[in-house]
Amino acid sequence: MSRETNLELNTDDNDKPSAFVKNVTAAYNIVGVMLSLYILFSEGKNNIIVLLPYPLIAIVLVLISKRAVKLISDNNNRIYGSLTFGFLFSTLIILFKSWDYTIFKNENVWLPVIITCVVIFILLYKIGINPLNGRKIFETILTYIIVVIYAYGVIREANSIFDKSNPQIYRVVVLDKRAHHGSKSDSYHFTLSTWGPMQTIKEEEVDGYLFDHTKIGDTINVNFSQGLLDIPWYAISK
Repeated sequence: MSRETNLELNTDDNDKPSAFVKNVTAAYNIVGVMLSLYILFSEGKNNIIVLLPYPLIAIVLVLISKRAVKLISDNNNRIYGSLTFGFLFSTLIILFKSWDYTIFKNENVWLPVIITCVVIFILLYKIGINPLNGRKIFETILTYIIVVIYAYGVIREANSIFDKSNPQIYRVVVLDKRAHHGSKSDSYHFTLSTWGPMQTIKEEEVDGYLFDHTKIGDTINVNFSQGLLDIPWYAISK
């Protein structure tokens, strides 16, 4: 007997969400989008802490509501009873912000990401999102993809934000610089001399401000940290 999925898109008018469910989901989505936009454009590194648990709150809301609240829905009767916008938007911003620095050893990331995914997948199964029951398979797979994205972003962020190790600062020389102006966005790159454990000359992406205020031959800082989860990472600064 297959488990009911909270992604089921029932078009019956009787399945319209109640006013209370609409209020809860509207509040979650509005706060999620507004908070994500604030984090996106804020300069404070640790501001994102308040956003890290936000996608998990969506799963908890579905669980305690006994599926009256839907995690994802594209049904007109259910669009105001689902947490789609807050869940997706907060996840993408967490991932985006995690690229503000560079992971030195990516292989160290995968074990904690897998563990996080397994824990959340168990929660998804508990609330009825089962990829094996063959019902609404596209929406179910989409949910699991979002969870993988969230796990990757949240592990990267937690590893950096809660890192209490003393960073090692390496002075490096900018050997070359280039800018790529694309149709949708621009990117800026420095070619840096070797430093510390980085024993190869490597091109690194930097922000536009640092690019504009640094010349070839200038010396800049590479701030290298061990990471909370033993995932070494570094950031480049003037």
